[in-house]
Amino acid sequence: MASAPSESQIQALRGDTLVFTRLTGRVGGALTITIRLTKQQELRLNALAARTGRTKSFYVRTAVNEYLEDLEDAYAADLALRQFQNDGDKARPAADLIKELGITPEEWQQAERELRESGEW
Repeated sequence: MASAPSESQIQALRGDTLVFTRLTGRVGGALTITIRLTKQQELRLNALAARTGRTKSFYVRTAVNEYLEDLEDAYAADLALRQFQNDGDKARPAADLIKELGITPEEWQQAERELRESGEW
């Protein structure tokens, strides 16, 4: 079983976001949650909803989904690292792997550029 991320990891993912305070029930199959927002967060959320025509609930659900995805990724990364360490596997320099795969430095640099330009790096 993976250990929980540290509080600093959670804080880094959460930033200055939402604080869940209590569950208040279900409406039409959806769970209703009361949250506390700072005045600045409330103003930003109201402005965004007004500007886009979407509901505040839409943006809160989107924020929760993104946070959950980030947290799930953190747990998965922690589990993968622990499994790697527990299996006794050793890391090796990327240059060795690149050479083993027969990738030229030029091909590597081109792939690196493409990833950076695509925003996936």
